[in-house]
Amino acid sequence: MRPELVEILDGPAEGSIEAEVYSVMPAGSETTIYLEVGGERILSKQNGLKQYSPDQKVWLRINPDKMNVFCKDSGRLAKLAVMDAQQDQQNSIK
Repeated sequence: MRPELVEILDGPAEGSIEAEVYSVMPAGSETTIYLEVGGERILSKQNGLKQYSPDQKVWLRINPDKMNVFCKDSGRLAKLAVMDAQQDQQNSIK
């Protein structure tokens, strides 16, 4: 999963996942945030300087349409991510 697809929310929202901030690394034009969810670490990359505190509770939203999914056994691509242009075109047809 690409770190820029992991959206961080201040409160719960439909389809969001509760997480805890592990560490925050500001890097000028972006901020890298390591989060813990169910004993696993997830990386989020946010544009600009963002402030979070270690152990802060946040919620994550991840758009499954924008993720490539691979078969664990074979490593083959099982689902191709929808690009923004494709999604815009699909929405205009509806």
